[in-house]
Amino acid sequence: MTTQDTATRPSARAAIGERDYHAFATCHEPAPWLGTVEDQVATWLRSRKQWDLDVTVDGTHDQPAKGRTVTVRHHRHGHDRAFRMVLEEDTHAGHWTTRITAVEHERGGGWVAIEVVSEDGLFVKVPGVARYLIEALHLADGGLELCRDPRIITADRLGELITVLRDPDRRAPVFVAGTDERLNFAPFVTRVKDWAAQVDGLGHVFVLDPGATAALAARLGRVWEAPAWTIRTYGPGLNLDATATAPQHRILSTQWLAEKPDRYLQTLVGGFARGIVARHKTPAPLAAWQRTFDRLENNALTEAMTSVPAQRPPAEEPARDVPATEPPAPTGAAPKQAPAPTVEPEPAPARPPLTEEVVEQAAVDLEAQAYLAEHAELERVRVALGLPDLAEETLARFVEEATAPRADPRAVAEAARRMERQQARIETLLEEIDELRDQLLAEQVELLEVQEQEQRQADRVAWLGQQLIAAGKHDLAYAVLPQEKETVYPSSYGELLERAQELEAAGVVIAADPGTALELDTVDSSGKALRNAWEALLVLGEYVRARQAGDCTGNVHQYLGNTPAGYRGMSPGKHAWTETGTTMNQYGDERLLPVPPEVSGTGFAQMRAHFKLGRIGMASPRLYYLDDVAGTGKVYVGYIGTHLTNTKTN
Repeated sequence: MTTQDTATRPSARAAIGERDYHAFATCHEPAPWLGTVEDQVATWLRSRKQWDLDVTVDGTHDQPAKGRTVTVRHHRHGHDRAFRMVLEEDTHAGHWTTRITAVEHERGGGWVAIEVVSEDGLFVKVPGVARYLIEALHLADGGLELCRDPRIITADRLGELITVLRDPDRRAPVFVAGTDERLNFAPFVTRVKDWAAQVDGLGHVFVLDPGATAALAARLGRVWEAPAWTIRTYGPGLNLDATATAPQHRILSTQWLAEKPDRYLQTLVGGFARGIVARHKTPAPLAAWQRTFDRLENNALTEAMTSVPAQRPPAEEPARDVPATEPPAPTGAAPKQAPAPTVEPEPAPARPPLTEEVVEQAAVDLEAQAYLAEHAELERVRVALGLPDLAEETLARFVEEATAPRADPRAVAEAARRMERQQARIETLLEEIDELRDQLLAEQVELLEVQEQEQRQADRVAWLGQQLIAAGKHDLAYAVLPQEKETVYPSSYGELLERAQELEAAGVVIAADPGTALELDTVDSSGKALRNAWEALLVLGEYVRARQAGDCTGNVHQYLGNTPAGYRGMSPGKHAWTETGTTMNQYGDERLLPVPPEVSGTGFAQMRAHFKLGRIGMASPRLYYLDDVAGTGKVYVGYIGTHLTNTKTN
């Protein structure tokens, strides 16, 4: 891409994370709409690159003088029809790759992905083709259609914004600008549009009027507000109940908006959008089609290596002189032979006398015959080799072609096998990277929640210490925690099971299969899930105590969200109080887990509530339990093991 179209070197470079452009949007057009994508891509190439190409035909096209290569591929799989265009371009600013992938479903809808990458790490501006496609198609992120202009929100429309913020299918960030009565509203909207110029296709932009700004703070609380004359970024997967994660959703302050140049702010806001999108895993449909097209490219390369050059057409034999008395060559079926007529033999002519002229003529005839024989032999060679003539230049070219190196079919086959293995390895690594990204995000959220809890506990301890000192109980205020009050965590899952009696005394009964739990020792190498499992069991015991004491009347999830004073708590984010209906319909049998006979005559009960003990790939351990405090007065743990099957793990 040209630097004017896609690149910039901002002074804010250190403040920006991811710089590449990766946009993914669903399409809600009725089929067929893939032709619209092809038309827009062709228009963009023609207007921005001065390159007139037919992108409806597969192939690779080059512009060596401009350092450009375009590859077009179409593919059909099942009920989907896909198109991909890849532009590789070398400019004075470095190497750029633009990749556009579109998949149309047979009954309408589908998705479009636009990716632009700078090999030199430059900030990639919104490509023109992205704007073309946004304007030509109904593209959406989650439940909201992409729009190039900021949306104005008044107090009566606040619910629309909150729905977007909570949307679990949203992948793009939401930028919300707040206002109040101190400054004029309309000019600020214009400025926000300018600052968000590098967000097209990557996010949604809202501007709250003064009433909506105040209403948002009142409805969600100050921790989630978008203060007046600031721009707040709300990332995807937003959980408004997890207040500890609020600092992750950045606020661009009034001072920065007032003091920094517009171009700097464009790059900064655009960098926020690119960074948020890049930190989340590649959408599964895009990842699958990327693998498909990569394999098609590998196959095309292998075919090019093994293709046989077009053979030289055989040279035409010169027409022979045919005597006028010779009949034409027969065609079709051979005619019947007529009997040969009887001819009287003629007497042999008399031999001429051997004179000097006769001898000289015979020598000439012999020389002519030798020349004709040699010429006929060369002509046979020319025809056999398929050469137009036997000129020196023609023969030199033939020798060069004949001695050119030829690909060894076995080597080509081995190269193809290696490419396939490397492609499979690349796909595996990309999947691992996506999984690690998810794991990192979850760990960051968990860390924030833990830090918030620790801070609250530290504040509470400090406050209680002050109260004890004020009450004259200095011995308690400065007392050291007794050793028996310290939490001792098990060193293995075997030890956890061995200490079951401690838990039963607190009203927690482990009925889970021991073998399944012990298998976690080979999965949980860091011991983090083991620590969380023990913590969850202790918290369940505290929940039983709180219920029996009347200090808690809700379920475990409510207890975790509002833990009574003096009781052990745990981050609500580590707990799920139920499973989705789809999961239970398809895999509910796996959640029919063992309980004592006094709980169920069958010895099994359905368990939906569970603790998430840690993220370890597909094995991420879980602890399922049944809350029967209202019945037997106890909590029963029916499963400790790797992640049970659901719609995601399957």
